[in-house]
Amino acid sequence: MISGKRIDDPASTEQARRDWIEAATKALKGATVTNVDLLTKKECDDHMWDETGVVIELKMKQAKGPDKIILIYPSADDEGNSPGALFTTIDNLGTIPVFPLDFAR
Repeated sequence: MISGKRIDDPASTEQARRDWIEAATKALKGATVTNVDLLTKKECDDHMWDETGVVIELKMKQAKGPDKIILIYPSADDEGNSPGALFTTIDNLGTIPVFPLDFAR
């Protein structure tokens, strides 16, 4: 509810879309990928997930102070019920799948 209105309200759909894109752009633009791994068993346990998925670590330069570390990992839905796959446009890596929990460290 970035725009303050429900995103399923047709009257606010376009504003909500703009708000979410603006927030994501502000949070992510200029960040550098510093690591790609799978979620650990503890991280999966924290989410009550019985599978693991990819986690992407980003570093964002700050005007003052230390760089900010951002973690991004997909979820199957916006309620965080299980990890999610990533679809890509990378040759020979069209999907980064969800893995059994025994793949996690």
